[in-house]
Amino acid sequence: MRSPHVLTTPASDGPFSRRRRRRGFTLVELLVVIGIIAVLVSLLLPSLNRAREQARKTKCANNLRQIGIALQMYVNANKGWLPAPATGYKPAGGWYQEDWVHWQKETPARNIKESALAPYLDMGSADYPEDSVLRCPSDPGDRFQRAVATEAVAGRYPYSYAFNLLFQMWWYPLQWTPAPSQRQNWARKFTSTVNSTEKILMIEEDERSINDGLWTNQSTGKNPALTRPWNDPDPDLLAIRHDKSRRFDEENAALADPINIQEISNKDGRGNAMFADYHVDYITRMESQMTLHLVPYRTVN
Repeated sequence: MRSPHVLTTPASDGPFSRRRRRRGFTLVELLVVIGIIAVLVSLLLPSLNRAREQARKTKCANNLRQIGIALQMYVNANKGWLPAPATGYKPAGGWYQEDWVHWQKETPARNIKESALAPYLDMGSADYPEDSVLRCPSDPGDRFQRAVATEAVAGRYPYSYAFNLLFQMWWYPLQWTPAPSQRQNWARKFTSTVNSTEKILMIEEDERSINDGLWTNQSTGKNPALTRPWNDPDPDLLAIRHDKSRRFDEENAALADPINIQEISNKDGRGNAMFADYHVDYITRMESQMTLHLVPYRTVN
């Protein structure tokens, strides 16, 4: 006999029935969720991009450090002398065997494995320069060629780094500075550098000016431009592609009107540079223009 105090639950109120009555998201709710996700992505994306560029900046600095280690071994093996500058202007006697990187593309193209630093550095392949320790991971490789006169002979320089000419002046094939009779006066061993912690040996060069393995900074305070002749002694600029504060309007204005806009753009922009003691620092374009940092044997500006 059923107790009068026991209440029975209708079958329709059982747990399986309740599960059947649960509804899915409405269209409005789904759109709200998608909107929230989109907002979060928009907030996080700049941070992720900055983190990625910071990682590339670090990789670029590590590339320079590896090149510095290779240079140190080369200098030790060659009684204190540096390799040749890998210029895009072909010397009368032919390319220097001691070029630090064999990149010139004339037929037949030079073999990068025969570069002066090749025994001390994994340079990768000339066919895939983006995989090389000589290419910054942020360098898209689409720089334009200012040295138009050399392009027909040497081709486009595919890498990101360039040597300070003033450390290698005795190798330089052009006669405008120094004169051939004076070149031996510049032939000093790298080990005789004064204040090596302050002297810039190599930079990551700007895509607007880079045209060979040589950094010809004359401290003229001008912007390089495609319209200038290849032997005009205006400076090769420090690359600032890792600097999030880079002002592209300044760069574009200088390119659009290079004759009237002589002042270097983004003076406070920063980029990677290796010094003569092989340490790598993140310096401004103005610092890379200072005579004190450029001339190997100078002690004052």
